[in-house]
Amino acid sequence: MPTVWCLLMMIRTVCTSSSERPPLLFLLKVFWSVRPSWLRAGWVCSLLVLSLAGAGLVSAQTVSPQTLEPSDNAAVELTADPAGELSDELAALEARALAGESAAQFALGSRYLHGEGVVADNFEALRWFTLAADQDNANAQYNIAVMYLNGLGVIKDEAEAMEWFVKAADNGDRQSQFTLGVAMFNGQLGAPQNMPEAYKWFTLAGAGGHQSAAANAVLIQELLPPSEVARIQDEVRQWIEQFNQRLAASQQP
Repeated sequence: MPTVWCLLMMIRTVCTSSSERPPLLFLLKVFWSVRPSWLRAGWVCSLLVLSLAGAGLVSAQTVSPQTLEPSDNAAVELTADPAGELSDELAALEARALAGESAAQFALGSRYLHGEGVVADNFEALRWFTLAADQDNANAQYNIAVMYLNGLGVIKDEAEAMEWFVKAADNGDRQSQFTLGVAMFNGQLGAPQNMPEAYKWFTLAGAGGHQSAAANAVLIQELLPPSEVARIQDEVRQWIEQFNQRLAASQQP
């Protein structure tokens, strides 16, 4: 078990931030540490399923798309002169979005999604999110996934949601990585149950700072043979190295 925590400390990387529920899994880790080993083997599966349910599985309930990391212009005091300053700010934001700035497109989509300074319109929100997502904006990709998952502005389609979760996860979104881990563990969202893949995505999300994912990775490691654990950890290291290289290349002028 300590191997995973060493790995997570060594390969922490900058991933998209998102809000998450309190790390209930740490309570299970305490339980895990004090139970005799002969009881642990019998309890591991039920504990892990319980922990996943408490950690915020997006497919288990209706979840609204989240503004994970809006640009500074997205946070406007809506009570301040809505006919003046706000309309000017929105006009400037729309101009940036029309010019192709993905952060502005995402922020504008969030405005339409939540009705902030504009009339709420899921279709318009999806349009701007899609423009941003086409430029590999992980926040927009995640929001599109959740819209398809819950049928917001689109026909509910779990397969399409899964594709967008994968795109966002590949772009470093830790909440999407966590969601994929849950889906792979439980065999949800049209994906077959795949314990090694669940371990991979939980480990990646944990490396990005998602505490519930890190705790799930610790529990799943007990269910896998050591050789499989070593293989997946090597794959995770390679993934993070390649992600950091892509990130560095994208930030070059």
